[in-house]
Amino acid sequence: TWVRERVTETRSLKTRLTNQVNGIINEIKELTMYRGKAQQALEMTTQPLRLAERRAEIRAQKPDGEKLYDNAERALQAEVLALQRAFDQLSRLTADAEQHLKKMLIQQQHLEEDLRDKASALEVDEQCLSVSCDAAPSPTSGADRSHASTVRPAVDLHEPLNIVTKSTRPPDKWKKDSLQAIATSQQLQEVSVKIRDAIVKQLKHLETCQRATNQDSTQALKTMINQSTALQQQLTKRLARTCAEL
Repeated sequence: TWVRERVTETRSLKTRLTNQVNGIINEIKELTMYRGKAQQALEMTTQPLRLAERRAEIRAQKPDGEKLYDNAERALQAEVLALQRAFDQLSRLTADAEQHLKKMLIQQQHLEEDLRDKASALEVDEQCLSVSCDAAPSPTSGADRSHASTVRPAVDLHEPLNIVTKSTRPPDKWKKDSLQAIATSQQLQEVSVKIRDAIVKQLKHLETCQRATNQDSTQALKTMINQSTALQQQLTKRLARTCAEL
C-alpha cells in the first residue's frame, strides 16, 4: 500500500515537473527572441542618435550672435534627449533579459535533474510493485519446502549502509523540494513575461519617438533655413540699395 501511494505521488510530481520543464523551455525561447529584437533595435537606433547628436554639434558652431533657442534648437535637443532615453531604457531591458535568461537556464537544469531522479525512482517502485510471490523461485521437493519455511531470508534490511543513508530523507522534504522548484520556475516565467511586455512597449515607443522627433527637427530646421534665407535676401537687397545711394 505504501509503495502504491509513493508511486502515485511520484507520478504526479513527475507530470508536474515535465510540464514545468516544457514551460520554462518555451519561455526561454520567447525571451531569447525578444532580447534579439531589442538588440537589433539598439543597433538601428545608433545611427539616428548619432545623426541627431551631430546636428546639434554642427548647429552649436554658429556665431554667438546667431545662437538662438528657437524651434529648431528645441526640436534638436528634444530629439537627442528622447533618443538617448529610449536607447538607455532599451539597453537596460536587454541587460535584464540577459540576466534573467541565465537564471531560467539554471532553473531548467535543476528541474531536469529532479525530473530524471523522479523517473528513476518511479521505475524502481513500479518494479517493486510488479514483484509477486508467484514470480519468486520455489523449492521442488518437500524437504526443500520444509527447509525454506524455517530459513530466514538472505536479505538484510540494514545492509548495505549506503541504502540506510539514502533513505533518511523525510517524505515531506522530498515532496517539498520538488514543489519549491516548480514554484520558483513559475515565478521566473512570470517575471520573464513582464520583461517581454516591457521590451515590446519600449520598441513601440522607440519607433514612435524616432519618427516623430526626426520629423519635428527636420521640419523646424527647414523652416529656420527658409526664414534665414529670406532674411538674408532682404538684407542683401537693402545693402545693395544703401551702396547705390552712397
